[in-house]
Formats: sequence, structure tokens, C-alpha cells
Amino acid sequence: MTDESNLLQLLADREWHSGTELSRKLGITRAAISARIKKLTARGLSIYAVVGRGYRLAQTDELLDSATIHASLPPTVEQRVTEVRVFETIDSTNDVLARLDDGSTRLAVAEMQTAGRGRTGRRWVSPFGANLHFSLIHRFREPQAPISSLSPLIGICLARMLYDMGLVAIRLKWPNDLMVHSEKLGGILVDYRGEIAGSARLIIGVGINVAMGKGGSSEIDQPWTELAAYLPKVPSRNELTARVATSVMTGLDRFKAGDTNTLPWDWQAFDHLADASVITTGSNAPMRGIARGINTDGSLRIETDGVVSRVYSGDVSVRSVS
Repeated sequence: MTDESNLLQLLADREWHSGTELSRKLGITRAAISARIKKLTARGLSIYAVVGRGYRLAQTDELLDSATIHASLPPTVEQRVTEVRVFETIDSTNDVLARLDDGSTRLAVAEMQTAGRGRTGRRWVSPFGANLHFSLIHRFREPQAPISSLSPLIGICLARMLYDMGLVAIRLKWPNDLMVHSEKLGGILVDYRGEIAGSARLIIGVGINVAMGKGGSSEIDQPWTELAAYLPKVPSRNELTARVATSVMTGLDRFKAGDTNTLPWDWQAFDHLADASVITTGSNAPMRGIARGINTDGSLRIETDGVVSRVYSGDVSVRSVS
């Protein structure tokens, strides 16, 4: 572990630690402690510093820990995951898994991303230690379902997981957004690459706002919300990571098996755009109409003048209109 990692572990125990105590435990000077704290705060981490008391993390959630996450996975998932990798600060969990790819199924989570992204290249804001930044990489033979069905399948599994946690207002906005009322809670990013001999590589990214607070939201350009606003007791991000991993694997297994016959009805239970007037924007000419759910291949159904058309995600975005 780096000196910053060891320092964070000490500061995360909700106790005050003097500079002298930190210096003794880490074996570095008080000046070095001060320099590392400045480095951490520059990353966006909130650290209380009080004369006569010392230092303490402002956040109360425990830090991410690979061993804790791995131990929290159910056996059916744990035996399929080769490694759980935790990063303090990384460009993107999806991108780091692409660089580490050796054919194994891996999970990556990060306290902070500097280049997190959503669909269409939009930046995903991620202050240190506040949210869940998760990715899974998996290789397999060509699936039985079209790739357009994967994001909805993953979304349904995540929505069911959040509903079971008590977030009964959770909804899905096609193709990949987790919503509560009209505010964004999280999103899904799928990086798919077909390869020779019929094999394929998938990297599935999930971002969920956990307890960001308004102080971390100045760069967000759309209405948003967080789990802490709706759940009386928010699970630790380690526990949440294990639950997300389980949900993602469930959706992935349905995708690989071609289990999409009930996809339109599964989606209907959480459909944020059901029967809403919508307009598409993106690479094709805009389309206006009424959202009528999705098809078994994950495409959006839009009814215009009595005719229902299919819209595939790609670089297309959909928004409701008055």
C-alpha cells in the first residue's frame, strides 16, 4: 500500500489522530503527513483538521477494500471472479480493466475517477470516497441475445436489487439510466468488442451516487440524486459493490443464454418513460412520439401517428417533452 493508502486507512476509523501519532504509526515526519494530507484534499477528499485534536475523514463510510468485497460476494459469484481490484484514484474503471485484460473475469472499483464517462462520452463526476464506481470484465463465446439487450437486462437486475433495498421509487430510463422520480441516481456503460473465432469481450461499468452531498455536485449538468436521500441506512460501498456485482452477473447470464422473452414486461415494471411524449437526439434525424416500452432486443418502441418504430441506443439519447 502507498503512504496515502495507509494514511487513509487510519483517518477512516472515525477517530481523531494527531500529527505526532500519524507520524509514529506511518514512520514518516509530520511534514510528510501534512504534505500527504494536502495531496489527498487536492483530489477532492474532505479531511477535518482541528488544532489540538488532529485529523479525521469527513466521510463516515468505510473505504473500499478488496478482501471485504470478495468475502461479501455470494459463492456462485465469488468462484467466477478471479480478482477484485481497488484503486484510490484512476482514470476510469472501464479503461483500467481493458488495460489489465488477460481473459479473466475481474472487478474494479475506485474511490475516485478522473476520467469517468457515461454514454456519448459525457463525463461522470466522481468526488473521492462518495459514490460507487464499478466495472466488470468478462470474456465468452458469442451470446445468444443481441448486444442491444444487455444494458436493459443489467438495468432490470440493478433496479430489482435497489427496490429490494427499500428504494421503491427506482425507475429505468432507456437505455441505461437509473432514476428516482426525475433525478438521475446512476448509469450503466457497456463496452463490447467482438473478436475472431466468435469470442467477445465485455466491460460493464456501473456508477451509483451513494452519498455525494451538494458539495460534490457543482459540475453536474442535470438533476441528480443519491441513495442517502432515500434510504434510512445506506449499505457500505463494499457491501453495495458485492450486490452490484451479483446483479450484473445475473443480467450477464441472461444475456449469454438469450433469455430475453420477458424483457419487455420486466422493463415495464420500472419504465421511467412509459407513455411519455419523447424526442430522440443524436446521429439520426430527431424522432418525436410516445414511448411504448421496449422490444425483446432492447430497442425502444416509439409510436408516431399510430406507427411504432424501433430506436436503438448507439449514440441516440431520449428525453421527455411537455
